Amino acid sequence: MTATRPIASPDAALPIRAGRLLATLLLVLTVFGPISMDLYLPALPSLTTELGATTSMAQLTVTACLLGLAAGQLIAGPLSDRFGRRRPALIGVTAYVAVSALCAISPTVEALIGARFAQGLAGGVGIVIAQAAGRDLYEGGRLIRFYGRLTVTGGFAAIVGPLVGGALTAVLDWRGLFVVLAMIGAGILLWLALGFPETLSVEARTGAGFAVIAGDLRLLFSDRRFVGAVLAQGFVYAALFAYLSGAT
Repeated sequence: MTATRPIASPDAALPIRAGRLLATLLLVLTVFGPISMDLYLPALPSLTTELGATTSMAQLTVTACLLGLAAGQLIAGPLSDRFGRRRPALIGVTAYVAVSALCAISPTVEALIGARFAQGLAGGVGIVIAQAAGRDLYEGGRLIRFYGRLTVTGGFAAIVGPLVGGALTAVLDWRGLFVVLAMIGAGILLWLALGFPETLSVEARTGAGFAVIAGDLRLLFSDRRFVGAVLAQGFVYAALFAYLSGAT
């Protein structure tokens, strides 16, 4: 009788050394999506004037990016479980560079809102890939410390982003800020291509589709403790973004 071979773990199939450079890259992937939402906030008044938009329409460019970030994570998560981490990350960052360039040349506020939503979608890929790859590489206390660093780095970037954007507006207009974001994305894309190996083995991948994910979400949101934790975290971020909007 032939024994059934157990499915190898990602660490067993892919003996990748999670060095500082790889860990730093994952932190950068977490940051560059949210910073897209914050960097250009100081330029909102000039953007509103140049495009002849109302203040509420200009603020929709922030909302669109936020919605894109959320939707991008929901889409990229299942895809990365099925196709691995590296390919979706490269596609997501490539799309981010292209859409950031589209933001820079948007002729109307409506076009900018659409481009910002797409930019958020692409940025959300980096967030979920960083967390998923961290789970591939670490376990136990090291995993908890890694997630802690992701949280601290993301919060720090959300506060520093508008300050950096304010400094850049001294020499650049709002279109120039999006060019800067495209250049940052291009640098990250090069870093990914050269320094990001596949962290999820073929044996560890799953073919679960979005229907399975929807079922899992229904199960999670039926858990009152989970919903309470999500609401508490949501209110924390609501306060953070209220501060960021007012700080401009």
